[in-house]
Parts: sequence; C-alpha cells; structure tokens
Amino acid sequence: MNTLLLQKYKSEFACKVFLCFLVAVTSFANKSFCDDIHSVGEEFSIDSVSKNNQRFPAVAYGGGVYLVVWQEGWNGVGGDAQIKGAIVRASLIEAKWNFKIEKRVVVCGAADHQEVPQVFFAGGVFLVVWHDFRNGVDADVYGARVSPDGKVLDPDGIPIAVRKHNQNFPVICGNGQDFLVVWREVRYGQTYDLLATRIESKTGKILDEKGIRIADNVALPAIGFTGKHYIIAWIARTDGQGRTLLQFCRYDPATLSREEKMPISLGSADAFGYIGQLKLISGTDEVLAMWARGIRPDPWGWGGP
Repeated sequence: MNTLLLQKYKSEFACKVFLCFLVAVTSFANKSFCDDIHSVGEEFSIDSVSKNNQRFPAVAYGGGVYLVVWQEGWNGVGGDAQIKGAIVRASLIEAKWNFKIEKRVVVCGAADHQEVPQVFFAGGVFLVVWHDFRNGVDADVYGARVSPDGKVLDPDGIPIAVRKHNQNFPVICGNGQDFLVVWREVRYGQTYDLLATRIESKTGKILDEKGIRIADNVALPAIGFTGKHYIIAWIARTDGQGRTLLQFCRYDPATLSREEKMPISLGSADAFGYIGQLKLISGTDEVLAMWARGIRPDPWGWGGP
C-alpha cells in the first residue's frame, strides 16, 4: 500500500483541479491523508472523437479558463505523438459545476514524436513544455505559449534546451509574471543532472540559454513558488549510506542563485529505496510537497520489511 505524504512549507491551503475533481488540503503538516477529496462535477471526455492513444494529461488555470494538455498518438519507434490541448471553462449553475470545451488546439504537431507535456499560467498566458524527438536522435525540451482564447503563440514550439544527448522530462512553474522550467540533462558525465532556465511570458524569450546548473545525479524534479523564492526539489539517488533522499533548495527568482549552501532534506525512501513522483503545489506564500512512499509489490515472494 502506497502512502501519500505531505510536508508543509508555509502552507495552509492548496488546491488543484483535474477537470471535474477538486483536491483540497488544509492545515496538514507531515501527515498522510486520503479522505479530503471532493468531486465537483460529472466526469466527461475531453476528446471522445479521437481514436489515438491519449496519455499524460496536465492542467493549469488562468485568464478565467483551464488549459488541459496531453500527449496523443504512439510515442514508440516510428511514432508520431503530438501535444494537444483544450480550453475548458467552468461555471456553477444551480449549485452544480459545468465544464464546457471552448476550443481544441494542436500545441505541437512537429515531426517524429513529442511526449509528457506540463503546463503553467503566468503573465497572461499559458506555457506548455514537453520533451521532443524531432531531431531523430535523442530528446530535447521545447515549449509553446497559448493564450486563454486558445491561440498557439509559438506554433510547433520554441527550443528551450536543444543540445547533444538527452534533455527530458521538463517541469514548470511561474512567479506570476514569467516562467521557470527545470529539466533533466546528460551533460557533465554519464548521469542525469538538473538544469533550469527562466522564460519571459510576453515574448517567449529564453533568459538562460545555456541553462543554470541546479543539482547533479538526481531525478524527478519538482518546482513551487512561495511568493518570494522558487523551491526546486528532487530525488537524490543516495546520501552515501545507501538511502534515497528527497531534497530541496530555495532560489532567487531574479537570478536563480541558491539560498542554501547545502540541500535541505524533505524525507527518505522506504526500505526498498522506493519514492513515487514528487509534486509541489504553490500557495499564496507557501508550498506544499507531496510524494508517494510504500513497499512495492512482491511478485516473486521474496518477502521484505
């Protein structure tokens, strides 16, 4: 049984809407929870016409609407998966939430395939980021801005991190005006490291073209914003004693300079070294950290703690 763990970093309220579901967390600190999930509408299909495989949905709210994005199509060898999206407006009618799809968009339909989109709203626009195989060799990170009325401002995307080897699995956050994107990259050796760049919302300009080095030999980054600092968290492969750790540092939004000399520990893995994907949810001036930790299935019957 996996357990969803929470840690509060100056957070009293956090919420996230997944189409017709509202997840609310209040006054939790280092606790598990499972019963504060409330449905706010009937489930409905974003695109019931398409016969393609649709995976990895993500959603953000801004400008009075939601932008839902997903990966559509086959993403294996010879695949042509694209990044698609839909503008969704929610309205409360007779104490019932209704969701209306106002426009469907193709965020990126470039050659080869694009995978695992993420989205955030800042400065009056959405920014969608993903990793992209259009070079035919390895993954690069691209992004595209989308207006609240569904106009794709950067058709087929702008290059965010395009270099030799892989740059992949980007995550995104914002400070209300501009964006921060963090991704994994093989650059300094044989392991994945984390790099970041800031992106202007008005122009789509990449402010840190070479990328700013965040952490070495780590996995599964997550970002939040406290109103004063970005918090970038990650899963460190070991602490020198064989343990897998969750760590984070605070970063100045203006320069991406790090506030701490050494990363701060959030927690550690279970007895098998397992940690599920880490998420950070931003509040007004606080960030809530969530991750899954638990003993994985034991199909061979070897047993364990």
